[in-house]
Amino acid sequence: MKQISNPKRLAKNVPGPFYTMGGCLACGTPESEAPELLASLEGENYETYFVEQPSTPIEVEHACKALEVCCVSDLRYAGEDRAVIYRLGNSPEFCDLVLATSGELVDSCLTTGELKPEFARVVGRQHFARRNRFSTSLDGELITWRLPWAPLDAKLKATPARLRRDRRRTLFAAIAVGVVLAAWLYTRGTV
Repeated sequence: MKQISNPKRLAKNVPGPFYTMGGCLACGTPESEAPELLASLEGENYETYFVEQPSTPIEVEHACKALEVCCVSDLRYAGEDRAVIYRLGNSPEFCDLVLATSGELVDSCLTTGELKPEFARVVGRQHFARRNRFSTSLDGELITWRLPWAPLDAKLKATPARLRRDRRRTLFAAIAVGVVLAAWLYTRGTV
């Protein structure tokens, strides 16, 4: 399959399937997941980009985790490895190529680098589900939510215990981001 090279790919990235687009907020979270692959945010560097492509299964896992924790979905995968695509949830949010129900790889991006409209709708629903999977309905009904590694149409019933655990994780992540932001502002002398 002829793949479209994403024109939004940041030029600082080393050649390879994992790349960034230059819109990362430089919070350091992706870098903490894959420090051996991403440029460190030290000195005058405020951009996230790949300085090395993963070469081992452990490094591929680190790169996938970095893609998943990026809050602005700036890190992407442009390769054709089906195992990596499945690991990333077969999601156009992370992958330039996704698996169709027929099993063939299809481009999720236009030649401009934007998501195709049909994939933008899927990503919008995934963002909506991710934001709202922690709320419970007033009548106590269980909510359905999609696992990030499951096919796009798979659903799982969320249990109250899982919802409580996810709320705690979200709270801790929000506190951690706040602490990192406060430390960054303090070092810059703005606080």
